[in-house]
Amino acid sequence: MTIVAALKQNGEIWMAADRQTTFNYDFARADDVNGSKIVPYRNALIATSGMALFKNALKYYAASEKEAYNARFDNDTDVMDFFFKFHGFMKEKYGLGNAKNDEVEKLSYNSFLVVTTESIYQVSCARDVASYENFTAIGNGAEIALGAIHALTPLIDNPSVILEKALAAGCHFKHGCGGEVDIVHVPSLLKKRGKTKNRTKPAVKLVSRK
Repeated sequence: MTIVAALKQNGEIWMAADRQTTFNYDFARADDVNGSKIVPYRNALIATSGMALFKNALKYYAASEKEAYNARFDNDTDVMDFFFKFHGFMKEKYGLGNAKNDEVEKLSYNSFLVVTTESIYQVSCARDVASYENFTAIGNGAEIALGAIHALTPLIDNPSVILEKALAAGCHFKHGCGGEVDIVHVPSLLKKRGKTKNRTKPAVKLVSRK
């Protein structure tokens, strides 16, 4: 499992995700050298909670499909269009289209968080898309992280600190997430892909929870 959260504060969006991979719900590792669960596209950052296969597939999709990498995420319809095509890609490339029914249903175990410089989108296991003005979270411990963000936002004027504390709270009470945490300033990371103007803030902050 995974915990992922996004927060807009002072007009800019930040995103955070843990690095732990949990196997069969009872064995976990957090030392994957490619452990970041935040996958960059040209116009958005995408993370997923559920089967780790989908993180790898998102990276492969970005690398192998130019149209997908350059996709727009300007509204809910754009997001839905991307995921309709992505799930078709999964069925074709990963052989799931001819799998048994229970294996095909595993496509519905994952939820996704999509952030742009302007918007925060959440894609549920049922493929419906919601957009949030200020913050949201998905994955193991998401409800705890949401409560922490809600409580801390009026008190702390630092989105990086808020997300760090929120994910720490979620991981404290849920065994399906943990390890180091990537905290990303979305505009800084997307500027490298031609989306935004130059920023001075660091793109990624890696927080150790060891």
